[in-house]
Amino acid sequence: MGIPANKMITWNPELELGGNSPEAIKNAKLILWEGYCLIHTRFKPEHIFNIRNKYPDARIVVHPECTQEVVALADAVGSTGFIVDYVKNAFSNEMIFIGTEINLIHRLALENPDKKIFELYRSLCPNMFKINLHNLLLTVENIGTINRIIVEEPIKTFAKIPLERMLNLTGGHSQ
Repeated sequence: MGIPANKMITWNPELELGGNSPEAIKNAKLILWEGYCLIHTRFKPEHIFNIRNKYPDARIVVHPECTQEVVALADAVGSTGFIVDYVKNAFSNEMIFIGTEINLIHRLALENPDKKIFELYRSLCPNMFKINLHNLLLTVENIGTINRIIVEEPIKTFAKIPLERMLNLTGGHSQ
């Protein structure tokens, strides 16, 4: 997004003011929650260097949750939806290496047989396997009775503000 590192802070929910000074919070353009996606941190600059050495014409697209070093070296960076569109709109026979969870990469390879789709590095996420047809059906059949999450006021009110902002950025809407 072009935000300089000195305008970003990390928020630790266990510390007062997230571990930041009031001045740092005031000067921040972006406040990042302290956390990360294990899968996206597995991609390294060396993976990109190896691909570029072996396949200089290949394109490399990564998820923005990858490290800043990996993001800076990629040809394109974007959300899962962005990656799907990137592959769909690529030229036939184009070779694309993708830095995100392996199951999306496999799906894109199947849906785009006219392109050469590969993983940047093996990236299997065990948590993604918790999302399956059986668990989806169980949840849909039991909406409101299992896996309920109750958010109390005033947290609910304040939590809705960034959610609405994110949805507005993507063209979505909330209820």
